[in-house]
Amino acid sequence: MYYKRAGDAPLPFHVLSAFSPLPGTGSQAALIIYPSTSDPRWLNDNFLLKISADFNYTATVHLAPSPISKTLDEDKVAIIDENPLQAKAHHENNEKEEGSWEIRWFTPKSELALCGHGTISTSYILFKKYPNLEVINYINPIAGKFSSKRISNNNKQIEISLPGLTEDIINQLGQDQIHKDQDKLKIAFGLNKDDEDSILNVSELPYGNKKTLIILFRSDIDLRSLNVDIKALGEIADGQIIISQISTESKETLIIRSRMFGPGIGIQEDTITGSAHAYLTTYYLQSKARRFIPEHLQQKDPREITIEATQLSERGGGMNCILGDNNTVRLIGKVREFGKGQLVDDDDDS
Repeated sequence: MYYKRAGDAPLPFHVLSAFSPLPGTGSQAALIIYPSTSDPRWLNDNFLLKISADFNYTATVHLAPSPISKTLDEDKVAIIDENPLQAKAHHENNEKEEGSWEIRWFTPKSELALCGHGTISTSYILFKKYPNLEVINYINPIAGKFSSKRISNNNKQIEISLPGLTEDIINQLGQDQIHKDQDKLKIAFGLNKDDEDSILNVSELPYGNKKTLIILFRSDIDLRSLNVDIKALGEIADGQIIISQISTESKETLIIRSRMFGPGIGIQEDTITGSAHAYLTTYYLQSKARRFIPEHLQQKDPREITIEATQLSERGGGMNCILGDNNTVRLIGKVREFGKGQLVDDDDDS
């Protein structure tokens, strides 16, 4: 495998922690930036997967400026041009701009259908690189079109809007019936099978072409200390396995705790998962599972409710989640960069 052949532009990379309220928290990701969507490395899925395996994070992001951006006026092309001098010249006009990029996400083993922490990490770098960039439009072959916007001058606080679930899927969530895998799930999480209400609800939804589960636990269950059988979980569902509970401290906001396992997509347990919280936001605020949130919040317009989310992984992390317009979910969190460079190939003697 080559990282750079003779004549190829070098590939810059960044490594970051996303949804990181404090140093040492958040989900880590790598970002690789390609010069164009016609670059042969961008077009080679095997190459993308192998680089992702080398970084070995739960997500490696591959990014290229979208050809759509070339339809912009000539003086606006600079915001997606890889030449920073052109970008700087344009920024001196002090105009707020937006640009379009194509984005893909991979674990060390497979491509992801949606990735929040990879997307918000990418947005942090683009906003840092282009000071006048206010809105980023992303295009992904699986998730479709979505966006990110700058919400603070220091760039660390970023908002992304991820695609929500379709109405058909929403209508299937939070049903008042026992899921066929409920007893298997109790055993996989080390719970007493005879404890009838330790799991309040199990809902199933697709994650790309894989089976994903949202499992709602009773508020007094200690999610952090569960004795989890990862292998058993992988035999039940091959997509994301999201466990969550509502905190009794919820008052003006809905406070939730969660964990996410994904052995079927190459993730034993994720640190903090943006896509899972996009699903959870829809689950709690738009589906029949709304009946589980505190009664005083049930009376409010779902779009006026902020979810304060914490993921109880070893590193941990947090974000705020809000329903957006046009079937989207807004995720707001902090990003921290801890490294950058260029990909090199030690076999290249040039």
